[in-house]
Amino acid sequence: MNLAPPESPEWNGEIKMFNDNGTVFAYMWNAGARIWDKVGEVMGSQQPKKYYDGDPVFPAGEYDFIFDVDLGASFGTKQLPFNKGQNPLVAAESFCSREQIHKGNAEQIRQFIIQNAGEDAGSGGGAPAAASPAPQPAPYPKEAEAKLFPVMQPAVFKDGKFEAIQGKITEFNGQ
Repeated sequence: MNLAPPESPEWNGEIKMFNDNGTVFAYMWNAGARIWDKVGEVMGSQQPKKYYDGDPVFPAGEYDFIFDVDLGASFGTKQLPFNKGQNPLVAAESFCSREQIHKGNAEQIRQFIIQNAGEDAGSGGGAPAAASPAPQPAPYPKEAEAKLFPVMQPAVFKDGKFEAIQGKITEFNGQ
């Protein structure tokens, strides 16, 4: 069956979906014949979005996923909202910031998001991946080590007034 819907096509091979008595069909524009050729019935449906109440980091609204992230017995389970097309690393870092956990956990949370949201979690909702590899995020800088504490090597004194040093140590131990 060929159908000529009222909407005019933009190019040859353009595919549009039309409702025909409650059933959705896909049609492709045939510019040579100037008609819409029926491709077939559309079978898939979009998954419903889930509502998130919002917080200071993640705004209220509808999200593709709301993950329950178990932070252990002392912290319990926290919700992490996420939309397809969103950068999983940014979402993971925002979650770490909100829950006040170390940013070093962001990579593990990013992997959790990718595993549970599917391959297209960060690719714009199913867009094909680019041929060139995506740039890798810079590694996290090491935390600045304290210059005074903790003391990792003992201090060695070749000369000194050992009686005075022992007296001070004994005085501090008494306190």
